[in-house]
Amino acid sequence: MISISNQSQTLSLLNALKKATDMTNKSAERLSSGYRINSASDDPAGYMIASGLTKQIRGYEAANQNAVTAQSITKIAESGFQSMSDAALEIKSLALQASSATDEEKVALEAKAKSIMDQMRSIKNSTKYGDTSVYTKEGYTFQVGYTTDEYSKLSLETSCEAEDLHDFDIDSYEVDFTSEDANLEETIETFDQLTDDLNMKTMHAANVSTSLDSIIETQEVNYSNIVEARSSIVDADIAYEMSELVKSEIMSSMVTALIQQTQSMNANLLLGLISGVAR
Repeated sequence: MISISNQSQTLSLLNALKKATDMTNKSAERLSSGYRINSASDDPAGYMIASGLTKQIRGYEAANQNAVTAQSITKIAESGFQSMSDAALEIKSLALQASSATDEEKVALEAKAKSIMDQMRSIKNSTKYGDTSVYTKEGYTFQVGYTTDEYSKLSLETSCEAEDLHDFDIDSYEVDFTSEDANLEETIETFDQLTDDLNMKTMHAANVSTSLDSIIETQEVNYSNIVEARSSIVDADIAYEMSELVKSEIMSSMVTALIQQTQSMNANLLLGLISGVAR
């Protein structure tokens, strides 16, 4: 009877030791990783929710990076449009001066206007983001949201081709204030229209930039809220896990001591029985 009772107690103590060891391992894992949920078995429902939030977080991270890149390109385009608009306005002013200038003065004004025209061509053809020309005919479509719907995309028109500027070809236009074919009135009207066209493009880029600012700000707020929501599900309560670890380690020590006592008692009983039979 004593042997059977002790065997039953030993099995119970071994089960308690296993439970305490499992608790110790679980708390140690949570403390080392910082997460309450380290696998689906820890909390299946919480794991599924956290996985969905993780996917959304990754989407926001990529979308925000895209939006920041888009903002950089847009600001470069806006600055270039503004510079070209200023150049067109200056050429118009030079043409106005040439209308009342002497032949010698027209030569000087034309030379200055041609130099400004060269600067405008340089802006159009050498303004790049990395190795990519900013003023492409196709413009840009930016993926600035974490989904693929139309609201996640933003377009920036950057074309400076003749068809976009009332047939004004920046690459081939030659300023003429002095030849017999020079028509200063037409030149003034041409650059007046070009200034308006480039101002419209500058305003478009500025509007896109403003939209990007709003998108980035909104998505950063959403990102922070989702990260916080995921954290509330998966993060471990360090203080609680520390207390659980200490509790499970104390339980393990106590159960181990009791098992050793039980085994010692069984050994003493067995020796007593053997001694009795020997007598």
